Amino acid sequence: MHELWREIRSAARNLLKSPGYTLTAGLTLALGIGATTAIYTVVQSVLLEPLPYPEPHRLVQIQEKNPEAGFPRFPVAPLNFRDYRDMSTSFDAIAARTNVSLALRGEKEGSARHVEGHRVTAEYLQVLGVQPVIGRDFTARDDSPGAPPVAIITDNLWQKLGGTRAVLNQRLRINGELVPVVGVLPPGYPPTAEILLPMAMDFDSVYRGRHLFNVFGRLKPAVSLESARAELAGIAANLEAAYPASNTGWSTLVDPLKKRLVEEVATALWVLLAAVGAVLLIACTNVANLTLARLAARRQELALRSALGAGRLRLLRGQLIESTLLALFGGSLGLLLARSATDWLLAMNAGNIPRSHDIAIDGGVLAFALIVTLATALIFGVLPAWRATRLDPLTALKDGGRSHSGDRKSLRLRNGLVFTEVALAVMLLVGAGLLMRSFFNLVNVDPGFAPDSVWTARISLPESYLEQEKRLSFWSRLLAEAEALPGVESAATVVPMPLSGGYYVQSLDIEGEPVPEANERHRASTRSVSPGYFNTLGISILRGRDLSTADNADAPPVLVINRTAAKKFWPNGEPLHARLSFSPPDSESARWYTVVGIVNDVHHWSLGDTPEPAIYLASKQRAPRNSTVVLQAAGNPESLGPALRGLVQKLDANLSLIDEQTANTLVAKSIAEPRFNMTLLSLFGAVALLLAAIGIFGVVSYSVAQRQKELGVRIALGARADEILALVLRQGMRPVLLGGVVGLLAAAAASRLVASLLYGVSLTDPWTYGLVGMMLAAIAALACLVPALRATRIDPIQVLRDE
Repeated sequence: MHELWREIRSAARNLLKSPGYTLTAGLTLALGIGATTAIYTVVQSVLLEPLPYPEPHRLVQIQEKNPEAGFPRFPVAPLNFRDYRDMSTSFDAIAARTNVSLALRGEKEGSARHVEGHRVTAEYLQVLGVQPVIGRDFTARDDSPGAPPVAIITDNLWQKLGGTRAVLNQRLRINGELVPVVGVLPPGYPPTAEILLPMAMDFDSVYRGRHLFNVFGRLKPAVSLESARAELAGIAANLEAAYPASNTGWSTLVDPLKKRLVEEVATALWVLLAAVGAVLLIACTNVANLTLARLAARRQELALRSALGAGRLRLLRGQLIESTLLALFGGSLGLLLARSATDWLLAMNAGNIPRSHDIAIDGGVLAFALIVTLATALIFGVLPAWRATRLDPLTALKDGGRSHSGDRKSLRLRNGLVFTEVALAVMLLVGAGLLMRSFFNLVNVDPGFAPDSVWTARISLPESYLEQEKRLSFWSRLLAEAEALPGVESAATVVPMPLSGGYYVQSLDIEGEPVPEANERHRASTRSVSPGYFNTLGISILRGRDLSTADNADAPPVLVINRTAAKKFWPNGEPLHARLSFSPPDSESARWYTVVGIVNDVHHWSLGDTPEPAIYLASKQRAPRNSTVVLQAAGNPESLGPALRGLVQKLDANLSLIDEQTANTLVAKSIAEPRFNMTLLSLFGAVALLLAAIGIFGVVSYSVAQRQKELGVRIALGARADEILALVLRQGMRPVLLGGVVGLLAAAAASRLVASLLYGVSLTDPWTYGLVGMMLAAIAALACLVPALRATRIDPIQVLRDE
C-alpha cells in the first residue's frame, strides 16, 4: 500500500509539472464525460428507472384499435371499459381516467386560477397501488351518478393550502362548485394533475361508440401480459358480435404502462446517448494523442528509469495511475458540467420529455459517471502506456531526442486514432445534418393558417353550463365583448385548436350513397367553430361561404369541409350543397348537415402530418363546453392577455383561462421535439468536428517535429516549399480521407436509427453527405495547413547542425 501511495504522489507531481497538458486533457475529458453523464441522467430517469409505484411491472395501459378504419391506437369507449372491468379475470383492478381543466378558488371569494385535474373511477388509486396519506380514497358511492362531489388533492396543492390535517374540513370552489377535500396523496402522485375527482358517469346514457377513456390495469401476480391480452381480445370479439354498429373492427391493445409513457421519446434518447458516447470516444482519442506526444518527450526519462531497474509492469502501472488521476480530474469537472447541462436539457424540452419531474442526478448517475471516468482512463491510457513501456532503454538513451523507428510506430498509432475520431465525427455530422434538413423541412411547412398577431386561450365551462342556452349565451357575449376590446380586430372560437393536440373523429354517411357496413363508414376529424373563425385565423375559403351568425340553433344544420375531405368523399362529384349525417342514415337520430363551404387544409395534429378529411361545425348550432378563444390583434398579441382575463372574470368569476399563448408559440411547441433532437445532435457533431480538427493538427504537428531531419535534408537537396507543403498535406490528409470514407459508409448503415425522427428527407440524402464530406475536407486541410507551412520554413543548416 505504501508503494502504491508513493506512485500516486509521483503521478500527481508529474501532472502538475505539465500544467498545459493536464489542463487541456482534463477539460477535453470533462466535456465528454459531462455531456455523456447529462444525457445518461435523462435516459436513466425516463427509460431505465421503474415507475414510482408498487410492483410497477404489473401496471398496463389498455387501449382500443381499429386499424382498418385508421385507428391503430385509440381511447377506450366507456361502455367497453365497463365490460372489460366486469368481465375480465386477469386483473386485480381496472380503472379509467380523463384529463380535465379546472378553475380553482378557495372557499372564500377570489379570482379563479387554472389547475389540471383527473376524473377517475373509484379503482384508480387501487390500480396504481397508491393510498392517500391523509383522509381516504374514493368509494363506489362517490363514483355513482348524482353522488355529492368530493376531491382528493396532491401533496403540492396541500402544501399551498397550509399543509395541515385541517384541509379535510376545507372545501374548494372547483368550477364554481364547493367541493370537500377527502384525501391528500403522497408527494409526487400523480405528477400530471393537482386534483382528482370521481368520474361519476351515468354509463347508460353514453353512446357505446364514443371513445373517451384512458384505461389502466393492474395484473394479478400470477397472470402474464400475454394472457391478459388474449382475454381482453376475446371480450372485444364478443362485444363486436353483440354491438356491430359501434364495435365492428375494434379490438384491444394491452401494453406495459412504462412502455406507453416513454415509447415516443425512447428512440431519440437512445440516439442521443449513442451520439454523446461517440463524442466521449473522440475526446479519449484526442487525449490519447496528447499522451503519446507527452510520452515521446519523456522517452529518456522512462528509459533511464528502466535502465535503473524499473520493470515494464511498474512503468505500465505508473502510467495507468497517471491516466486515472487525469481522468478523475476530468470526471470531477464533468460532473459539475453535467449538473448544469441537465438543467439546460430540461429547460429546453421538459414539456416533451415524459417523467421529467423524476430527472435528477442520483446515486445511479454518480456510479455511471465513476464507471465512465475509469473507463476513459483505460481507453486513453492503455495504448500510450503500452507503447511507452516497450522501448529499448539503451537505444533510447543513445538516440536522445532524435527520431527513430519507435517514433514512426507511434505516428502510425496516432494516425490510427485520427482515423477513428474522424470516422466517428462524420457519423455524428451526417446524423445532425439529416435532422437539420428534416427540421428545416418542418419549419417551411405551411400550417394552413396565419399564426402572426394571434392570441389564444382555452376556456372550459363547468357543469353549471350543461344547458345549451347557457353555453350559447356565454360564448356569444364573450365574442361580442372581446371584439370590442382595444387592439382586437376580430375574435372567434374553435375546439380543438390546430396543433394543440386535440383530436375528435366522427364517422359519417353521405346522402345518396349505399348504406355501408359499420366499419366502412367515412371518417373525418371534426372542429366546432364560431362565425368568422376562418377569417380570424387566416384560413382561405376556396369555394362556397363561411359559417355565419344566421347558422344558429333554429336554422338548418350546416358545415364546412376542407380540401382533402372534398377530394376524398366527392372525387367526381360536387361537395357544395351535398348532405351528410353523423348517425347512420336509417337510424332515428340521423340529422342531415349541408355542405356550404370548402376551406384550405390545415395541419391540425402536427406540421409533419398528412392533412386528413376535416369538418367544421357551427358552434352556434351546438355550442361546446370547451373552446379556444382566438383573437386577431392589431399590434402585439400578448398585450391582449390581461384584457381577456379581465373580461372572462367579469362574465363569470368561477372561470379561468388555460394555455394562454400566441399562435406562433403553439407552432413553435409543435416542433419543439425535432428542434431539441437537432440542436443536441448538431452540438455533439460540432464538438466532435472541433476535437477531430485538434487531433489532426496535433498529429501533423508531431509528424513535422519528428521528421525535421528528413525535411531539412529534402530542402537542402533542393525541394521547393510547395513540394514540402504538398508532402505534409498529403500525408496528413491520408488518415482523414480514409476515416471520412469509412464514416460516411458507417453513417449510411446507421442512419436507419434516426429514420423515425426524419421528415421529408431520405436516409441517403446526397446534399447532407456531400456537405459533410466537403466540410470535413476543408477543416482537416486547414488543420494540416499550419504545421505544413511551418515545415516549409525549416532551416536545413540548423537541423543538420543539431543532428
